[in-house]
Amino acid sequence: SGGDNLAAAFSPELVDAFIYVIDVSGGDKIPRKGGPGIKRSGLLVINVVHPDAFPVLIFGNGHVGRALVQVLGALPASVRWIDSREEDFPDAVPANVEVVATDHPEEEIAQAPHGAFIVVLTHSHPLDFALVEAALARDDWRYLGLIGSRSKRAQFERRLAARGMDTGQFARVTCPIGMRNGIAIRSKEPGAIAIAVAAEIVAVREAAAKDAGADKIFRTTFRSSSPIVALRKKSRV
Repeated sequence: SGGDNLAAAFSPELVDAFIYVIDVSGGDKIPRKGGPGIKRSGLLVINVVHPDAFPVLIFGNGHVGRALVQVLGALPASVRWIDSREEDFPDAVPANVEVVATDHPEEEIAQAPHGAFIVVLTHSHPLDFALVEAALARDDWRYLGLIGSRSKRAQFERRLAARGMDTGQFARVTCPIGMRNGIAIRSKEPGAIAIAVAAEIVAVREAAAKDAGADKIFRTTFRSSSPIVALRKKSRV
């Protein structure tokens, strides 16, 4: 019925995803949170925005990489999991994860979408360095995390400076990972590191959403003399 359609239109599972155009000329009651329905006549239009999943590139399929993939599997992320060691990938991965076995991982950096979140967790220091250098050659990513200690960070910074790179560029790199934005996890367990890195990514993502003004007011408008009813929701960026 028309009333059932209206109830479905306002359900939390659907409000983030679609545009609804519903005929309520028959006098159906429009659900309203916290109170009785409101009777209106005319055409109800609900226009809502559903942003794409945020892109994450994970380099390295070791213990931390495996744990991080599982944690990100519970988030609205689109994950590319990259390593040359094809035989080390597990048989099953979360639905939002794509396994990429390649001998040229730097190409994945070059092809990464604008605003990507990049996490470097490989088994090789030279490969880590090559990936970080490739990422710093572009400045449109939102997060670049590098596994390692403060001494590793200092070593990479010196090597990049010797190659003529401005040390200010390296300031954007998160290394050690899992220790910023007030996160104080000191555990070396892969699962704990994965949780901390995922928290960093979410914090950066939410800060970017706030800067972009992602707190929207979605309005339902009636093509009649009726007033406007406003629904306030947080859009997902």
